[in-house]
Amino acid sequence: MGAEKTSHETLTDILNALRKEIDELKKRISKIESELSIIRKSIKERPYIEVKPRLSEIKGEVKEREEEDKLISELRSRKVLSIDEARRLAIKSLETYFTQGIIIPISNYVVLKEFYDEMKRKFPIKITDVGKLSREERLVLDALIKEGMVYLHGGREYRLIE
Repeated sequence: MGAEKTSHETLTDILNALRKEIDELKKRISKIESELSIIRKSIKERPYIEVKPRLSEIKGEVKEREEEDKLISELRSRKVLSIDEARRLAIKSLETYFTQGIIIPISNYVVLKEFYDEMKRKFPIKITDVGKLSREERLVLDALIKEGMVYLHGGREYRLIE
């Protein structure tokens, strides 16, 4: 009989603890809802019309900076440049572009990071598919092989060493 009473008391304790947690969660949810309501009101009070001109201004500044940088615009169109050509086009040191993660140095070339990332996703590349690569992709593949970053596996496919 004592064991039944103990298990009954234990269940009651568990239920009481759960009720307490539920009440706390209800309070937290209520607080979050009221904070969301305040945020919604402040957003409605600040019309989009005030923000839109500033957004346009910021977009214009970013576009101007990108257009000013001949190296980036040239790499966007050609994907790969020789280091010498990149030096002539750069408005800042190539090291700055490398540390910012904009371009990647491979052998005697610089490659736009986005293009390099696309190229990495193509690995492994079968020997039969090398002819299907664009001129720029073949150039990067050859540079990667030259630098020892890619190897021919089993005479059938090129694999990237990471």
